Amino acid sequence: MKIENEIDKLLQLDDSMKISVLGFSLIEEKVERLIELCLDSEHRVEITKMSTMIKVDLAVGLGVLPSDYKGLIKKLYQLRNEYAHKIYIESFPKQIDHIESSLSISQRDALKEIERELSQIEILRYATFSTIFSIEQCVKNYTNKLETDKKIREHKFNPPFALGIGIPFPSEKIINSLLENKWSILLQQSAQRALDAMNITKQINGR
Repeated sequence: MKIENEIDKLLQLDDSMKISVLGFSLIEEKVERLIELCLDSEHRVEITKMSTMIKVDLAVGLGVLPSDYKGLIKKLYQLRNEYAHKIYIESFPKQIDHIESSLSISQRDALKEIERELSQIEILRYATFSTIFSIEQCVKNYTNKLETDKKIREHKFNPPFALGIGIPFPSEKIINSLLENKWSILLQQSAQRALDAMNITKQINGR
């Protein structure tokens, strides 16, 4: 299912329990996909046997998930578990109060540009959507890196002026630095994409 369809379904949910439980299942699914890209096929079946936070730690350790998303994912995980074990009628689990403070840098930066404060359920929705979009972007980033690494390896067997215009092929270090800068921008765009999906607009002329 396309990510847009997944988000559309989440947008139709009107309570925090459904957003938390269903939204986190998508987050965990995408973390697993991210890890699969890094592991050989014979190890992939073992991913589903790992605990949720072990998966997150592994993705961070492999360098495919930014470390500043770990705190938020942990809070969303705890919130999901709270809803799974208790019934809340006219109140919220205490974990929901800590969602905003656990946002990553790119997620916080996007919030600074909106024209109003968000309610608790909007914060939860934003945190969930932007995390889904961000991990999806991490999948694309790493896929792109694999393709770039392949080109670098192929270049090592070609003449030093492989670009054909008298310019040496950039070093792997330079290429990785450029990719990291690009990835940072794309993650910021993922956070903004979540706000766009929620129809939350930016401030106009700083007001």
